[in-house]
Order: sequence, then structure tokens, then C-alpha cells
Amino acid sequence: MDLIVKSAKSKHHNKQLLAFISEGVRLNVLQARMGSLLNLMRIVKTLVNSTIIPPDYHLYDIILTCITCCA
Repeated sequence: MDLIVKSAKSKHHNKQLLAFISEGVRLNVLQARMGSLLNLMRIVKTLVNSTIIPPDYHLYDIILTCITCCA
């Protein structure tokens, strides 16, 4: 369990996850896939509400992703 928590706190792993989310939002906005966008926003909500991963690692990227999704 400690290994999972250490991995979740790693900036490198967070960047990979955020790149996945950002690219998913970009592609699904272009193709107007609302179901996929909803699932990606659920992942974002989970990240924001997480007590394990500090928000300063990913807040800027999440804000940009959400703005893209809402635009």
C-alpha cells in the first residue's frame, strides 16, 4: 500500500495521468462525445477531492482541462 501512495504522490505519475486526461478531453470535445467527457470529469473530481495527492501538483492543468471541456 505504501508503494501505491508513493507512486500517487509522484509528480511524474501525475503528469502522465494529466496528459491522458487532457488528451482525452481534447479528442472527445472535437468529436462531441459527452459520455467520455463525463467520465473524464469524474476522474478530475476524484483527483481534486483526493487527500493523498496534493492539489498543487495538478491544479493548473485541471483548470485548463475543465475550461476546455466547458467551452
